[in-house]
Amino acid sequence: KAMKKFTFLFAIIMANLNAFAQVTFEGSTEFGRIFDVTYHPTDPNDLYAVTLGNHIVSSKDNGLSWDVFYSHPTISHHIENLKFLDGNRLSFNLKFGLFDNHLNILDINTTQIVQTFVLPIPENAARTWITDYAIHHQNTSIAIVSQGYRIGSFSFYRVYYTTDSGITWSTIYSSIDNSNISVNSVAISHDNSQKVFIARGNGPDTTYGGLLISTNGGQSWTEKLVGIPLDPIAINPQNANDILIGTDATTDSENLYRSNDGGLTWQSIPLTWEDYVMDSIVHISFNPQNPQSIIVLEENQVIYTDDNFQTHTNLTFEEEPNDYFYGLNASFNPLNSNEIVVSGNYHPLRSTDNGTTFNKIENPFFVSNDVQLFKQNNIKKHLYYSVQFGYVHKDLDTNNSNNYNILPLNLVSNVQNQTFIDLNFNGRVYN
Repeated sequence: KAMKKFTFLFAIIMANLNAFAQVTFEGSTEFGRIFDVTYHPTDPNDLYAVTLGNHIVSSKDNGLSWDVFYSHPTISHHIENLKFLDGNRLSFNLKFGLFDNHLNILDINTTQIVQTFVLPIPENAARTWITDYAIHHQNTSIAIVSQGYRIGSFSFYRVYYTTDSGITWSTIYSSIDNSNISVNSVAISHDNSQKVFIARGNGPDTTYGGLLISTNGGQSWTEKLVGIPLDPIAINPQNANDILIGTDATTDSENLYRSNDGGLTWQSIPLTWEDYVMDSIVHISFNPQNPQSIIVLEENQVIYTDDNFQTHTNLTFEEEPNDYFYGLNASFNPLNSNEIVVSGNYHPLRSTDNGTTFNKIENPFFVSNDVQLFKQNNIKKHLYYSVQFGYVHKDLDTNNSNNYNILPLNLVSNVQNQTFIDLNFNGRVYN
């Protein structure tokens, strides 16, 4: 679902930093990459995010400094799709395992997993993964989850619905029974736990797209926006009848659609879209405190309104790794609606002017596949580590750092340089 052009490095990440005493972060904050950056629902200084590995990180000073908050015990299972359920609980799913079927709810007061949903494994599936999910905020035993899976070289999709935290599941959609049309996103209405939505993407035949709506937990469906590939769904947190949905990259005509009657009828909001590469609407966010404030993240455009689209700003950006490009999600500061944090394709970003300009949020969490230390008579101490196909040298006595052969995040090499330090000669490096 997310673009996330990663640099294809292998991570060496400790399974649980909390198990080590006096851990310090020595890596440069210049290269930090965290995702799903999300404000606490009521605390404007409390932020949470996920790393490129198995960690949830947090900031207690509105992103100025960061620390590890939670570490999933299986290093190979990475965390994604971090969401606040309420002021005390976060949810997330896992990825990169052979069978990534786990959806978890984390209590932020105890840092303990308090609920786990385990999905079925389809027959003959060689691999499974969660593509999207939604948990009902008032009753967290109820969830809708979209699952991708592979049989041979082909991918398929199922959508499951549960009312008992995953003890039992109902299969409410199967792409095999629906011309193999893919599933992009799912949602649950906050005022009716049996009202669920499935936004469909492309299929191998001429039939594709469409929004499926059920009012009985997926037992029967009504289809809207027929033939249109769709992706992000956003429901007004204060009015469940107010719904926004955007088209995905495979559509012939890019549009943002709105329903004011719970999905019975839909209208296209008149917006100008620039023809770029993928032309996809990636994310839509209502401001929970003031739902008339809405931000729409497109590949290279940011659209913002503070009056329910009576007026709006529509800004276009170039692809720059340290500026806005392909925003994956957005979160409003609960006490300052002008301040929005955006998880971009390359770096986390902050806007204090409603998405007009963005600044990179620096942090010390990035991927390195090589860390080496030179130590001589306990006097000269030098740290070397790889990042973005180059390496960094840090003098641990002076804290000065120098970067070498670093590639920008929008460039990818098919060769990973290897750096070797001479442990017997200070400053000698082989590359």
